[in-house]
Amino acid sequence: MRLARKKAKRRRLVVALGLILSSILILAVTDVMPAIFLADSVRLRAADDQRIPVAALGDSDSHGFQDKLCWPPGSKHRGGAYRDTTLQWTEVLAQLRPDQVDLGDRGIWGTRRRVAGILAFFGIDRRAPRKQDHQYNFAFGAAHCHDLATGLFRQVPRLLDLMRHQPGRWRNGVVILRIGIVNLGGASELSEMAQDPTAVALTEKIRACTAHIEQAVAEIREQHAETRVLLVGILNNADFPPLLEKWRSSQEIANIDLALDQFDGSLRQLAERDPRIAFFDDREWFRTRWGARGPDGMPAYRQVAIGNALQVTHSMGDAPTNSILADGHAGMVWNILWAQSVSAALSGELGLPIEPIGDLEVQQFAASQLAAAHR
Repeated sequence: MRLARKKAKRRRLVVALGLILSSILILAVTDVMPAIFLADSVRLRAADDQRIPVAALGDSDSHGFQDKLCWPPGSKHRGGAYRDTTLQWTEVLAQLRPDQVDLGDRGIWGTRRRVAGILAFFGIDRRAPRKQDHQYNFAFGAAHCHDLATGLFRQVPRLLDLMRHQPGRWRNGVVILRIGIVNLGGASELSEMAQDPTAVALTEKIRACTAHIEQAVAEIREQHAETRVLLVGILNNADFPPLLEKWRSSQEIANIDLALDQFDGSLRQLAERDPRIAFFDDREWFRTRWGARGPDGMPAYRQVAIGNALQVTHSMGDAPTNSILADGHAGMVWNILWAQSVSAALSGELGLPIEPIGDLEVQQFAASQLAAAHR
């Protein structure tokens, strides 16, 4: 008798659970359920819209800083007291070239992780994580290389789903792919590189990351053979201010660069095989502007002048005079200069009709952000 009661109770629980889950599924495909359960809508562009669609894939080095869901007003992250005037490079590019590039509408896109996981269990795919950004920006903080094509946060499949709505427009579009620092930029990984840049385990780790990038590019090219791709090389986090006390020898610094050359080499090879793919050397970009460590591994960086109003040192802090924010991400001037160089790469290496951002524009934009920060 007791066993029969237990079985009956178990059946009632199963039925109740089934009803609850069925209700969730029904609501998820109607307008009754909050937007976090629904697929993102896509606003089609007019036939005469000549702007270049620009998509971003990657990690926190591309995730928009003005995301007030991830960093609510008053947050100490992404600029602190200077938050409202500290922009990510995507946001700079969108502001300085609004008539030439289209990163998608600004809005809240995707759904929360738990909701996406539940829906995925029932075979319903939803973009995740939930963030406030340009719609074509799929990058998110702490993304690993495998997040490009696999897992709950997979970026490439969601981008391809968006591109299918207007494939003709994306023939002149571009995907900017910048990822890898989470996998390879930590102190432990850099110490491995400094000790032996050719170690088997290290080489396999680098190869695993570049294999995910190669897969991502292949999936994009398979469906959109004419879409351009800009592959961004990896930064050397031995230049990260909190790590400047480490690896104080020329051999260690050289070893780290040799290891990172493996990563960049794979991306260069991809670019060399396809005229619609270009490589952006991020380490060279940094050296050109702020310099590098000296022959003994000691810091030997220089200031960057933005007109006559601003001198930026390679240091950490939320004020615009620092290259890097207090939370470790690129600062206001870094992102303005990076957007400038990206605009030149899109125009020069990839032949897109985008006017490169000029030095005077950089100075004026930085001055306007600085003035707004002091109001």
